[in-house]
This record gives sequence, C-alpha cells and structure tokens, in this order.
Amino acid sequence: MNTNKFLGKMKEHGYTLDTLARSIGISRMSLYNKVHGIREWRLREFAKVCELLELDYYDIRDIFFADVLAK
Repeated sequence: MNTNKFLGKMKEHGYTLDTLARSIGISRMSLYNKVHGIREWRLREFAKVCELLELDYYDIRDIFFADVLAK
C-alpha cells in the first residue's frame, strides 16, 4: 500500500484518521492498522473509503496495489 498517497488523498478531501475512521464505522486504530498493512481491509470498508475519497481506478491501483505493481 502506498501510505503517503493514501494520506494525501485523505488530506485533499479534508479527512483525518479520526474523521475518516468514524465515517466508515471503524476506530482510528483500526484504520491506522489497515493503512500501515497490519490488518486487511474488509470489502465494505474498502468500498466506503473509495467512495469518500473519490478514488478512481488509477488511484486505487496506485494506492492499494503499489506493492504488487512494484514486483
């Protein structure tokens, strides 16, 4: 996961870890763990984040699949 790009998109849309976590129905620590690769995303959370941050195909690819694409 490209954490920096994800955090940039959050900031671009006016979210902090706290506000985004609340918006998708999880705790700040849960979101932190997902962003940093400690926990996996649930489909519902992933879909809601994509909606809230208005992520397009290229954003999703570059943020969530950065590790896969680098290989």
